[in-house]
Amino acid sequence: MTAYLSIGSDLTQPCVLHEANDYALLYKPPGMAVQADARGDLDLLSWYRSDASVVGRLDRPVCGMVLVATTPLGKTSLQTAQSQQQLLKIYRAKTMLNAPRLPPLIEHGWRFERGLAQATSVGAKRSKIMRTKVITQEAEYVELQLITGRRHQLRVQLATAGCPIVGDRRYGGIKADRVYLSCVAIGLPNRPVYRLSDKTLQALNLAT
Repeated sequence: MTAYLSIGSDLTQPCVLHEANDYALLYKPPGMAVQADARGDLDLLSWYRSDASVVGRLDRPVCGMVLVATTPLGKTSLQTAQSQQQLLKIYRAKTMLNAPRLPPLIEHGWRFERGLAQATSVGAKRSKIMRTKVITQEAEYVELQLITGRRHQLRVQLATAGCPIVGDRRYGGIKADRVYLSCVAIGLPNRPVYRLSDKTLQALNLAT
């Protein structure tokens, strides 16, 4: 079962997509941090509820759905589900027109040094595994499911595969008004898969 959620008319502002007893799904606009950092500007949790707990973060330049726990019970159950890879997280990225075809499973080693993720060969020294499932690939869009959740994982894996994300200058993408990567769906155990509506994807320029 899929439940479709829509963002308000202003895509530059955060909003609440869905609230339940123990958790909420929020929309984070590009450029906003999920939690307070050294910059000191308004972050998503401070905007929503400072006592909420993030279950999986988004990089500051990335937009889309963020799952937060709103009770201690929700925090425990969702963090357990995440550690057991029971949370479904799907992202959509804009790449160069007619980018190289991706394999069904993208697999690399991962290291993070000096603010950059590095994709290495699997099993390389001082590396951890990162895996991403390719769900669909269109002329200039790709939809991906996170299997592991390393920092900057999708950004570095797509760049390494010759499909850098539009706007992601850090990892070789062409210049644009933002990084065109968004978390578009989150699935919880015994709950629907919550997904951004087609209208919202079009508004984000992540669909034809």
